[in-house]
Amino acid sequence: METWITLEQWDELHYPQNRHTISTLRKWAKNKIHPKPERHGRPLMVRPDAKYIPTGTEPAQHEETDPEILKIVFGAKKNGKTQSKRPRNMA
Repeated sequence: METWITLEQWDELHYPQNRHTISTLRKWAKNKIHPKPERHGRPLMVRPDAKYIPTGTEPAQHEETDPEILKIVFGAKKNGKTQSKRPRNMA
């Protein structure tokens, strides 16, 4: 069974000399603490080994995008240039 602690306990464990407010911890819980905290009743609970990950340093969600998907999304390349998806005006 996994152990869970409150956000305040997690903050005290990881930042003993620089405590954060509960509102800051709740903001972090949305997308900066990994693994993500869970609600157990009313309080948000987090695993003791969870880490704070600053914005912009999140691990990549996808290792590599399939080239076929890139063709569909950005259009097929012809002579090194992306083809326009707009139809040409026919006069």
